[in-house]
Amino acid sequence: MPEPALLSTEYVEWNESTEETAIDSQSATRTFLLYDDAKRALFEQRFLGYVYLDALNYWKIEYPVVHPVRKWLRASAVSWQNREEDYRQGDTGIPYDPALAQAPLANGAIATVTYTRAPWKVAGYDTGENPDVRDLINAEFKNTSRNLTLPNDRYVWSTQGKVGTAPGADSTPILLAQDGVQAYITIPTQSITVIRFMAPDFPVNAISQLQNRVNEKEYSILNKKYAPETLKLLDAEMVDALGPNGWRGWTIRYTFEAILTYDDVIVAGTGGAAPTKSTTYVGWNRLFDPSRNIWDYVNLLNNSSRKIFKSDTEVKQTFATSGASEDVKGFDLLFDPRAY
Repeated sequence: MPEPALLSTEYVEWNESTEETAIDSQSATRTFLLYDDAKRALFEQRFLGYVYLDALNYWKIEYPVVHPVRKWLRASAVSWQNREEDYRQGDTGIPYDPALAQAPLANGAIATVTYTRAPWKVAGYDTGENPDVRDLINAEFKNTSRNLTLPNDRYVWSTQGKVGTAPGADSTPILLAQDGVQAYITIPTQSITVIRFMAPDFPVNAISQLQNRVNEKEYSILNKKYAPETLKLLDAEMVDALGPNGWRGWTIRYTFEAILTYDDVIVAGTGGAAPTKSTTYVGWNRLFDPSRNIWDYVNLLNNSSRKIFKSDTEVKQTFATSGASEDVKGFDLLFDPRAY
């Protein structure tokens, strides 16, 4: 979600730089008073921009603000000076303003915002000269299918005998194998390519550790929800991209495959209870058992908790945030600008 906004009433501009600036100037500065020193980070986000994840799971960019007069310049840096206690007497070198003398300045700070030409850097993303707020990822979805071959020595023809002739009392089932016929079922799948633009780097460790893993919990890609264990990361492709005005970054293409078979599955009983049958998405970790005509989990002989594919959330990276720490797990690491 977007970062909390800094209200325009929480800061005020003192004066713009008195230095004469030519029309082709490469920089300019403005000076502000921030009433609450604790909101420096919000002030910097307001002017320098930031990246956030919106309600639909799209990565968005809020770009640096444009200079109000020199429209070819955008905010690129903020420097800070603690507000002097004797400001109200005008002793800080900044013109005294009686209207501000009554403002709640006990915890204030002075900010100098520098504006320059492109390229700018926004929360780890180098950008082009005239960017708009835009999505940082898009995706391609393609529904496909594959055939699952069934053992033809376990299936028989349902109707015995010739057409028009009643089967004899001693009729025995005819296996498909006897007639050289192969049975199969069709598995619906979906190929998903997620393209991430303007990445400052690619998370090489996260990619290598997440390949061939499946989603432990329901996971969304551009608001499309995938049931647990149905989504698997196949591979990633990274391309070094050179944009306008020297912008340089990475375009990353992640390829996922989803198993979308919805069928009967075995549900293990708890506390000694017998297994039951349910209908759900079978996912990557169940196999079809033709002897029971149902899907079931399989595991290692000597480790009942080890399934075919491991869970994505077993991969974790920790980041420092506002004096605390934040754990990011699983496929979310593929889209987090801080991931490595």
